[in-house]
Amino acid sequence: MKKFNLNIISILIPTLIALNTISCSTRQKTYMQGMRLAIKGHPDVTLSIPAVKDTKTDVIYVIKGKLPRATMALAVIENEQHKWVSADHGMFAIKAGRIIKTLGFKSNLITTTNLEQDPLNQGKHVSIGSQWQRQVDYDSPPKFNININSTIISKTKENISILGHHFNTKVITEKVTYPGKLSNHHWTNKFWYEMTSGKLIKSEQKMAPHTDLISISYISDVVRLIEKY
Repeated sequence: MKKFNLNIISILIPTLIALNTISCSTRQKTYMQGMRLAIKGHPDVTLSIPAVKDTKTDVIYVIKGKLPRATMALAVIENEQHKWVSADHGMFAIKAGRIIKTLGFKSNLITTTNLEQDPLNQGKHVSIGSQWQRQVDYDSPPKFNININSTIISKTKENISILGHHFNTKVITEKVTYPGKLSNHHWTNKFWYEMTSGKLIKSEQKMAPHTDLISISYISDVVRLIEKY
């Protein structure tokens, strides 16, 4: 086994039990190594490009609210959903760049409906004005069948830096409306797509007014882009 620059947690049994929806088939790309290993997060973790290349599975940077930057490892791809796990038993299920389910956090998003109509399925080619309505459920505080609406409000260009390299990106911004009249029931999510490849390399999104902003950088994809260009 190759050595990482960071400590490795070799057993994530509670997380794997929680991922009870994961199954294996010849049509699903499963990273078995990622199911056993996750990089242990610590304050402002920083991975070098060689360290990212050395991992047995894809990894992402994650910043949740004001917490230090951590990492998560890809456990499985199932039904176009990427399921990422952390060393402290957290899990994100992400489809087309959007977080659609979480486990292991203080407040979790447990269901998102109408995924096939999500404008983000179109990636950087999504049209301004595209709208999407879905119902979501949360576990804490318990809330069910909550209607949430999103509207794509802008497409701009921005140069960003990840792993010390600069990328020209198309930034998709959507306005999200949550039931209620309070100002904090409205927020924006942002998604950065590398201009040439169309690959999503960064996102900032919230799941509800009461949850933290989550920033994700897709550093394994970034390394592949660096090597390609």
